[in-house]
Amino acid sequence: MTERKRVDAALQKWSEIFNHIKTGVVIVGTEAETLDMMNQAAAVMHGYTVEELTGRPIGDIMEAGGLAELRRQLSTINQKGNHVFDAINIRKDGTTFPVQVDVAAVKDSDGNALYYITNMLDISERKQVEEILRFAARQWRTTFDAMKDMVFLLDREGKIKRCNIATAAYFDRPLEEINGRNCCEFIHGTTVPAEQCPFQRMLQTKRREHTVMQRGGKWFDVVVDPLLDDAGDVKGAVHIMYDVTERKRAEEQIRESLGEKEILLKEIHHRVKNNLQVIMSLLRHQAEYAQDQRIHDIFLESQSRIKAMSFIHEKLYQSDNLAKVDLRDYISSLAKSLFSTYKVNAAQIKLAVDADGISLGVDTAIPCGLIINELVSNSLKHAFPDNRTGKIDITVRPVGPGELELVVGDDGVGVPMDLDIINAKSLGLHLVTLLAKNQLRGHIEMVRYRGTSFRIRFKGVGA
Repeated sequence: MTERKRVDAALQKWSEIFNHIKTGVVIVGTEAETLDMMNQAAAVMHGYTVEELTGRPIGDIMEAGGLAELRRQLSTINQKGNHVFDAINIRKDGTTFPVQVDVAAVKDSDGNALYYITNMLDISERKQVEEILRFAARQWRTTFDAMKDMVFLLDREGKIKRCNIATAAYFDRPLEEINGRNCCEFIHGTTVPAEQCPFQRMLQTKRREHTVMQRGGKWFDVVVDPLLDDAGDVKGAVHIMYDVTERKRAEEQIRESLGEKEILLKEIHHRVKNNLQVIMSLLRHQAEYAQDQRIHDIFLESQSRIKAMSFIHEKLYQSDNLAKVDLRDYISSLAKSLFSTYKVNAAQIKLAVDADGISLGVDTAIPCGLIINELVSNSLKHAFPDNRTGKIDITVRPVGPGELELVVGDDGVGVPMDLDIINAKSLGLHLVTLLAKNQLRGHIEMVRYRGTSFRIRFKGVGA
């Protein structure tokens, strides 16, 4: 009785362990394909109770393919030991699910099989993950081969592990002849110094490298992105390359075309300047024949206005930027020319120009120049009588988004209190008003304080 109790206790303990195993375990006898014994996990996995499933044919829970594989393995298991394979099992409600089957024989002392233990693991989630991974791999391969650019996957040593179809088509080589080649030797045709190879530079910095290189008379845009592991070490790289030969040729043609147009524009500005200088010479000679001083002054003023326009074309002809005029340089040249025209002693009347960093397009610079010409001429003629000393200030500064303010002022005797610049009879002031409003579309005001200042606010088109 003591021995029997000991055996019963051992069996009870074995049964508890057997039913606590999470993997489905099925014991099959050697003589018949019946389910002699199974644990709780195996029964629940198939939707049965242990009692319902015990003694049933194993074919009730395995599809034909898995059952055939199990039979084949059972026939050779004495020679091969345990075997693992995948099968499709059937639940009580008729639904199926994938399992991993691990079958092994329990043998007697002579090596003969007494029964077979079959472990069955539900691998539905694993199969789903595998399908997701397979789909992702198909997507990746399709995308990889659909790319029009040449793409290489490189290992740590720079060998081409895989290239896409575009690469094989461009080089007219089978994929097998490209894969496994050293990228530098294949792409450059020879081993290049590390400082010239974007892959080698990427290895040193672990950062993306981008360069444009030449090979066999063609130009290529090359991008190399590192492939890093979790520790941040470089394990390889994605090497993308595309032919930009046509783009480079187009860029060169554009540069040549722009160069020709710049030469043409410079020539146009030069000729316009020369034509304006001819007109100035004619006016100067005509002024010499004028007997009336008033007529002489009119010719002189007209000459100054034309010179203001001539300076614009002269500055553009001399400049590298054919679209804009450096305003400070232009104003300084214009003002000095007026000082010379009116024979003003620079020590007697000082000139201050503040227009640093301001550039204007031709359509805005010309009316600005004419306005400055009129206002500075007016100051030189009227603001400093009897050899008075003084100062003329010319300022151009930004005062808002896209808005500029031009201020021309002097510290001279000032203008008469009854002077209305809007209705002024003077051609010069009338011209200033018209240019400010109609050409610059700005606002003009006159300030009488320690002399006279004219302030014009306008949109700095081209600034």
